[in-house]
Amino acid sequence: MTLDDSDLPPSYRQAIIYAQELRELYHKESSLRHELERRVRQLEELKTALQRQGFDLLALHEIGLAINSARNAQEMFDHIAQSLVGVTHANVCILFLWDEEAGRFFAQVGFGVFREKPADVELRESGLSRRVINMQDPLEVEDAQNSHVDIDLTPALNRGLRSFMAVPMRSRGWPVGVLYVGFREPHRFDERERQLSRLVADISAAALHRLQLLGELQSKPAPAPETSQT
Repeated sequence: MTLDDSDLPPSYRQAIIYAQELRELYHKESSLRHELERRVRQLEELKTALQRQGFDLLALHEIGLAINSARNAQEMFDHIAQSLVGVTHANVCILFLWDEEAGRFFAQVGFGVFREKPADVELRESGLSRRVINMQDPLEVEDAQNSHVDIDLTPALNRGLRSFMAVPMRSRGWPVGVLYVGFREPHRFDERERQLSRLVADISAAALHRLQLLGELQSKPAPAPETSQT
């Protein structure tokens, strides 16, 4: 024999109703808690993205100041490269400038670069840099020691670039240089780093044209390499 609710004492029936209501409230509260946690995570992600955008905008602002206030090419490109290093946390940012008429690289500028070392000369004059200058898109290498690209990456490794992005620089359709953004350890570039590297390469190429630095630099010989490397 089974009992229905009408067979139970009123207090029991009321207790069952309360239990059902509590269970429903618990499920609603749990659902709301999960939704709140999801929204909080979204806000944290948005906050991080906004902070990154703020840092990126500040770096671009500093690049603009460098272009307008630098006293010479080396100082300007040093500030430009330093800004890119700051937002990507890269270890190296080097620009090799290209003389299209002579068909050769003629100068090196970048973050903390004042004199070329033998490894710099090797990378500048390498088939790797000459391949990149003729490419339309950047060359991205996550780990130069375990890469399947059909280019000799030894010059990059000798320069301390375990991972790098090499971006061809163009001004009005003509090649003007190659930008290297590199890391000492394996590194997978994300879309933000790709966009920033391309943007800095474009800005640098435009700065060369705008300030007529290419002609100014072509009149100067490439710096003599150091005999030793620290």
